This record gives sequence, structure tokens and C-alpha cells, in this order.
Amino acid sequence: MMIQPEHNDNSHQGFISPHETSKWAIFALLFSVCLIATCAIIYELIIATVSSYLLGNSIYQFSITIGLFMSSMGFGSYLSRYFSRCLVSRFILIEIAIALIGGISSATLFNTYIFYESATVYLVVMFILIASIGTLVGLEIPILTRIIGQYDSLRITLSNVLAFDYIGALIGSVIFPLILLKYTGLIQSAFIIGLLNVFVAGLLLFQYWKSIEDR
Repeated sequence: MMIQPEHNDNSHQGFISPHETSKWAIFALLFSVCLIATCAIIYELIIATVSSYLLGNSIYQFSITIGLFMSSMGFGSYLSRYFSRCLVSRFILIEIAIALIGGISSATLFNTYIFYESATVYLVVMFILIASIGTLVGLEIPILTRIIGQYDSLRITLSNVLAFDYIGALIGSVIFPLILLKYTGLIQSAFIIGLLNVFVAGLLLFQYWKSIEDR
């Protein structure tokens, strides 16, 4: 008499299936952390740079942009506590939303300034963009940390996530002035970074397709 192996289906509880526990999965997730950090810092720099070009006073524009962006990220991190199930699916949707809003952020700001010719209207649109992108970005790291935490201890997970997050921020702060701004411009740069967010969404969709499909 043959004994059938016991099948432990954790997909309905939001956990990863056994065949996904691999070095590739961990690498893909940490690589995603690095990419989303790169995208986040570049969105900040793009919005601040556009505002400096159009309204002047670059110190003010960068300070306001960074401050509002960081506070919005904190709000997003707070909201992440309400995400308890289907973390991968929700993370993918968040990436798509960031890609859509962030990808058109530069073009939206330029068109707002041209069509309305009003600094007040421009500032309202700018604040909405910063708050929207910042809140969504704030959701990313906590959710991704919980996904990665299914593979390792909290101590290892946090150290890896924060390390790759800071590395990504460094990469973004370097490639924006040296490559993107120099060779592609502000509108195209935002679009390219939006595609990076789509790539991250696609990467996780590929990695977790089976578990998402089973839900």
C-alpha cells in the first residue's frame, strides 16, 4: 500500500508554495527592492527638478518635494498594516499604479503649467502627484518585507531589505543627473522609470504566477 504524500496548501493563506522557496526567489525579491528604491528617488528628483525649472527657487522646491514625499511614504507604511492577504497580488497592483502615475508625472506638470499658467494650480497638482506616489511607495517596502520574511528570520530579512533599499536609492541619485537628465530629459525619464515599475510587477508575476493563479 502506497502512502500519498501530504499536500500542504498554503496559497489560500497568502503563503508561498514549497517549490517557490529558492535562491532565485530571494534574489528576485531583493532585486525588486533595489529597483523600487531607485524608481522612488528618481520620481522625487524629477518632480523637484521640473518645479525648479518652472517656478524657480530650487532649494525650496527640493525641500518641499522631499519633505512631502517622505511624509507620504510614512503614511503609506502605516496603511500597509491593513494589507494582510494576497500580498503579492496587491504589490503588483501597487507597482502598476506607481508606473501609471509616476510615468506621466513630468508631462502632467509641464502641461499643467502651460495650460493653466497659474502657480497655484501647478502647486495643487504637484502636491497631489507627490502625495499619491509617496503613499504608494510607502506601501511597497513593508509589503515586500513581509513577502521576503516568509523565507528567513526577521533579523536577516530586515538587514537585506534595508541594504538593498539604500543601494537602490544611491543608484537612482547617481543615474538621474549623470544619465537620465543628460540624455533622455525629464518627460522621457519619468516614462522610463515607469517602465521599471512595470518590470518589477512582471518579475513578481512571473515568480508567483502559480500561487496567484491558485487563489
